[in-house]
Amino acid sequence: MVVLQHLVTPDGVAAGRGYSQVVTGRGRLVVVSGQVAQNERGELVGAGDPAAQARQVFENLRRCLAQAGAGFGDVVKLTFFVLDVADLPAVRAARDAVIDTARPPASTAVQVAALFAPGYLIEVEAWALVGELAQPELILTAARWHRTGVSGWHPTIPARIGRAREPSGDRATSRRGRPAPPGSAPGATGRRSCPA
Repeated sequence: MVVLQHLVTPDGVAAGRGYSQVVTGRGRLVVVSGQVAQNERGELVGAGDPAAQARQVFENLRRCLAQAGAGFGDVVKLTFFVLDVADLPAVRAARDAVIDTARPPASTAVQVAALFAPGYLIEVEAWALVGELAQPELILTAARWHRTGVSGWHPTIPARIGRAREPSGDRATSRRGRPAPPGSAPGATGRRSCPA
């Protein structure tokens, strides 16, 4: 079980207006990438309409959180990226329709010059804390990569894993406690990563 503490007004800091200045808790971290107003086919929803885009963004966040076993009540931090700060009331209205406004998450709003493609006005990312999984499972989400980038998302795939062990000395171990292959220790060179 996760218990979150929301501090709207820490000592010596002005009260957050519609957000908590600090949220603390303990649990399993869920981080959701910035979501934009796309439907499941990758099409823009609400062209030129910040309110419609904000509603689609929060629907996408809801779906992503649910896939990880979380909901808006578990969200500890939201970050808003907007092309125009004049669109923030629409973003706040969409947010307030899904969060507990008496215990809001911490938030940051940033005006940006552009988002990833023309027509998108808003992007929102979320951080959440949820209870430990009943069984040690890792939720993996894979993306198909082509020369032009991500073309679509595969369904989420649950995969059983063993509990990680602390490395002994300066030698890294794998999740199953076996010595890790050379180059796979944290900070080692030669590691491969997916394009961002």
